[in-house]
Order: sequence, then C-alpha cells, then structure tokens
Amino acid sequence: MRTAAAAIVPAREHLLEVYEISPAVNRADNDSAALIEPISAGAGAAEPTPEPVAPKRKTQVKKDDGQASLF
Repeated sequence: MRTAAAAIVPAREHLLEVYEISPAVNRADNDSAALIEPISAGAGAAEPTPEPVAPKRKTQVKKDDGQASLF
C-alpha cells in the first residue's frame, strides 16, 4: 500500500504550464491547431469565438399517396 501511495503525488511546479484556452475547445465541430495556442492576456480575451455554420439540410418532398396527414 505504501508503494501505491508514493506514486500518487502532485506534479512538481516546473513540470506543468498553465494558460487560458479558447472556449472553442469545448465544441466538437472545431478542429484546428489554433485551439492549442495560448490566449494572450490582452488580445484574445475580448474576441468572441465565431460560431460554426451548420450545414443546410436537404428537404425531401414526400410523394402524395392520397392519405391525409395530421402532422
């Protein structure tokens, strides 16, 4: 049990680098190298993230079969 507890320790301060990221990271539609770049304190913080444009759906015209529909 002591061996396992020794492995569960916080990382040393110099091993981790913490920086703010874009909220675009939380969207599966976004996929670019810009997502892993840090946001600078002055420039990127105020810029809104552009919303992705959803693809247009093709509407299918149902052939009239002579039956009435309630919907």
